[in-house]
Amino acid sequence: MKLYEALKPEKSLQIWSDFCKQKKNHSKIHELKIIIVSYKNVVMSDILIENYSDNENVYHPIILIKGKITNPVQTCSEISSYISSNAQQKFSLSKKGKFKILHELKSGENKIKFSYNQKLLTELTLNYIDLSNENVRKVQPLYLLCSDTEIEVDELHLNCSKILLGCKLAQSLYAEKLFEGTENRKTFIVTHDCKPFKLQLTETQAHQLSDQSLWELVARNLIKSEIWDCNVKYIAFTAFTKYLGFGDKSPIEYTYAQIRARTLSNPALSTGGLALLGTGCLYTWPTDITQVISHFLDKTRIDIATQLDDSNYRCTYGGCYSTTIGSVCHELGHIFDLGHTKDGIMGKDIDYIGRVFVTDLYTENLPDRIVGIKASIQPEKVKSYHHTFTKIRQPGQYLIKYHEQKDDDLTFFAQNHLITLAFHKWFNFDNKSTCQAQTLKFDRELSTIYSKYQLVLVEIRKCTDGMLIEFWQFTEDDVFEFKFPDNCETNDAVLFVMDIEGNILKQNF
Repeated sequence: MKLYEALKPEKSLQIWSDFCKQKKNHSKIHELKIIIVSYKNVVMSDILIENYSDNENVYHPIILIKGKITNPVQTCSEISSYISSNAQQKFSLSKKGKFKILHELKSGENKIKFSYNQKLLTELTLNYIDLSNENVRKVQPLYLLCSDTEIEVDELHLNCSKILLGCKLAQSLYAEKLFEGTENRKTFIVTHDCKPFKLQLTETQAHQLSDQSLWELVARNLIKSEIWDCNVKYIAFTAFTKYLGFGDKSPIEYTYAQIRARTLSNPALSTGGLALLGTGCLYTWPTDITQVISHFLDKTRIDIATQLDDSNYRCTYGGCYSTTIGSVCHELGHIFDLGHTKDGIMGKDIDYIGRVFVTDLYTENLPDRIVGIKASIQPEKVKSYHHTFTKIRQPGQYLIKYHEQKDDDLTFFAQNHLITLAFHKWFNFDNKSTCQAQTLKFDRELSTIYSKYQLVLVEIRKCTDGMLIEFWQFTEDDVFEFKFPDNCETNDAVLFVMDIEGNILKQNF
């Protein structure tokens, strides 16, 4: 008889029963029956990892591990996890036994251990391959200083740490959302540092500029600097954001428009290779990976008399952190050539980014957002400046998503964006320079696109706000030319085309 068969409760009972009958000791049979019945009532817990396989290669340092506990114990609502000699961290379980765990990997092999109910139940090995020094295309975070900005060295380093961590979180989110949509975990490369970068103007001069004018000034300063590289995209944060506050006259009810009117140099604007964001809510951001989840869940109330509230009326530190990281993800999307959609990361759902990282998917009752650009920002030909605004709060007009929010993090990329990112040069690692000859051509008279390489995506977007009108995907067909149907909406429209090599054409109709 095999050992595992002998260890089965029923088989053990039969063996012992036969033995006791031979010895005529029936009391022992009854005693063993009680033991076996008790054993059969003990349900063993196990840890299931849902989004990573053992010994998998990973190309970004911060990982989000998702899974669940089978047969969770009512008295144990946490799972513990650690890497090598790092301190053990505890993460909460949902009522259904699901968990989300954040770790930052070191280059090379990382053995991640998981324990539940004081028992070591599983181990996961992930291999972090750091390509930041090998791949020419990457994203560089910057901390923008004016010529007269006064800041202590410790505060400078602290803020740069917050910004770098925020960019790495966005990097991780992109990887997970592409994995969910394409089963291929691709993302962009973030440099190892956030560089301070001094602008050639004073803070007073900066505060007088519109967001568009400030973006243009930063772009000119960058192009003239030593760090400029056409193979690098930049995400820059203004150190000189200023919130004027309300003092003793803080309104009980207020609108986002009132908040913006009391704020200077707090942009959320991007195009080409530069994303520009303010730091008015940097006070809600953590500096360490172990603080991220608790910061998303932080219910500390914002004092709008002295603190900027960009939380879409949640008025909490956690809400502010979620919205502003969402803004980072949104603006990064634009420098990766994504346009606007009604919903999702590139639409009105940037407030829900925190739900990606926390276990308990609580419901929220938030105003809808307007996605677009200011009427005063008139793009020249294809060049468009994307901006995201919150609708002015009005009683009775709330975004109710209770039925959707229970099991959904409400954070996703639309199908056309998944295709763009999957084939984008910044998401496919090689050492070829981005500056290449044009391989795509649009014949306006024939309404036809010609491509040297296979086409994968064609979009029509509104010129004024970058909103998607219509798209065609060719990921399963070999298509090298495409003629637009006669009934296409092309008034005030911009053409966006991508081929299988990641080459892009943007052109007005």
